[in-house]
Amino acid sequence: MWVANAATVAPSADTADGRVHFTPANLSSMLHRSIEYPQTARALKNIFANDTYFAHHDALQAQIHSDEGAANHTRFCKNYGDKGLHFFVYGKSVFSDGPQPQKFPARQTRESFEAIARLHRLDSAQCVFALQNPEVIDKGVFHNDVISVGNGNVLFTHEKAFAGSRSVYAELKEKYRALNGDDLEIIEVPDAMVSVEDAVNTYLFNSQLVSTDKGMVLIAPNNCEENFAVRTYLKHVVVVHNGISDVKFYDVKQSMANGGGPACLRLRVVLSEEELANVSGRVILDDSLYNDLVAWVKKHYRQTLAPDELADIPKQVVRHFWQAMQANDWVKASQWLSEDVICDWVLSNERIVGRKNFIAVNSHYPVDGRWHFAVKSLTAEGDRVVAEVGVSDAAITETVVVFHTVKEGLITRQVEYWGQHYAGQSWRKPWMQAITER
Repeated sequence: MWVANAATVAPSADTADGRVHFTPANLSSMLHRSIEYPQTARALKNIFANDTYFAHHDALQAQIHSDEGAANHTRFCKNYGDKGLHFFVYGKSVFSDGPQPQKFPARQTRESFEAIARLHRLDSAQCVFALQNPEVIDKGVFHNDVISVGNGNVLFTHEKAFAGSRSVYAELKEKYRALNGDDLEIIEVPDAMVSVEDAVNTYLFNSQLVSTDKGMVLIAPNNCEENFAVRTYLKHVVVVHNGISDVKFYDVKQSMANGGGPACLRLRVVLSEEELANVSGRVILDDSLYNDLVAWVKKHYRQTLAPDELADIPKQVVRHFWQAMQANDWVKASQWLSEDVICDWVLSNERIVGRKNFIAVNSHYPVDGRWHFAVKSLTAEGDRVVAEVGVSDAAITETVVVFHTVKEGLITRQVEYWGQHYAGQSWRKPWMQAITER
């Protein structure tokens, strides 16, 4: 998931209720990506959980509201904490006639952004809606962040980015001045100097424009440096325009090979100090978090994936859960559980609710040595998986039968039946035999 396609965000300085608003993108134009937004919504709700400061909206209904998030949204402002101007760029309108791309789909509708502006309680004076040029969509400009980038009071864009660009620029400048009292600087790259094809191939506009103490810096892929026309123009823009003071090039070819550049990080969540203090979890990157993430990836990230492992996802989820249990890694095991998982121990009439309690119970459970979990069988039907597991430590040997329910790649419910081993009764011995293999 590129975070630029995760959601559209409006800061509290802009919204009528003074809260930060989030709407996850439904990504409905691409079937294989449309399954992503429920997890995105859960993550955002967990990170920005305090409803005094944060408001969350459901992803839009997909029929007319095709939405790709921040990749088509830019906010202009004098200072980040000031009231801002929201620039919504769409590829087509469902209910209005107009030019549309013929080769590639328009992934964003005007109606989706109009709905988001209403949900986020933005005043019309803070919003500009612009139609993306259908000709550039057909040349591979699938999002606006492939053909323009903005930050603060600067829009850096291509001559052919928008249909009716002159009227778009005029509305942007008029509304920005009304909100901030100064001018919006628009740096338009002529097609004669950098073609749309060169812009797409180098990801010139799929860059990050960031504010520093020395002015705005464009963080660009080094493909831009390797292209003569683009490199020449960037040298020119730094000299001629005050809006961009420097350009930094970075090698992101691996990311670009998978469809992403610097702009794929372009989801900006503007927070006040008080709002920042109410963010949940370790989500602000520092050296400690970076080192922990690297260690986690090295330990857990898969290097191989066999085709048969994709055949039955619920069964694979349950198998990974029991592998983590065998390692006595309760935290890792919990990552295969939903945040609000319910685990019932039927015979003792007890219930565990939530990952944290699952980790705590297993961490404190009395054990002689270490626990061993041997999966004897897994049987799956739909989202239900039945596991028969041998459980032992140095003192006891038991068998547990667990009914797992798996939703969206996580175990949401477990019903467990634990049984102790016992000797068979003598009266039925003539008709029974010992189990020697299992």
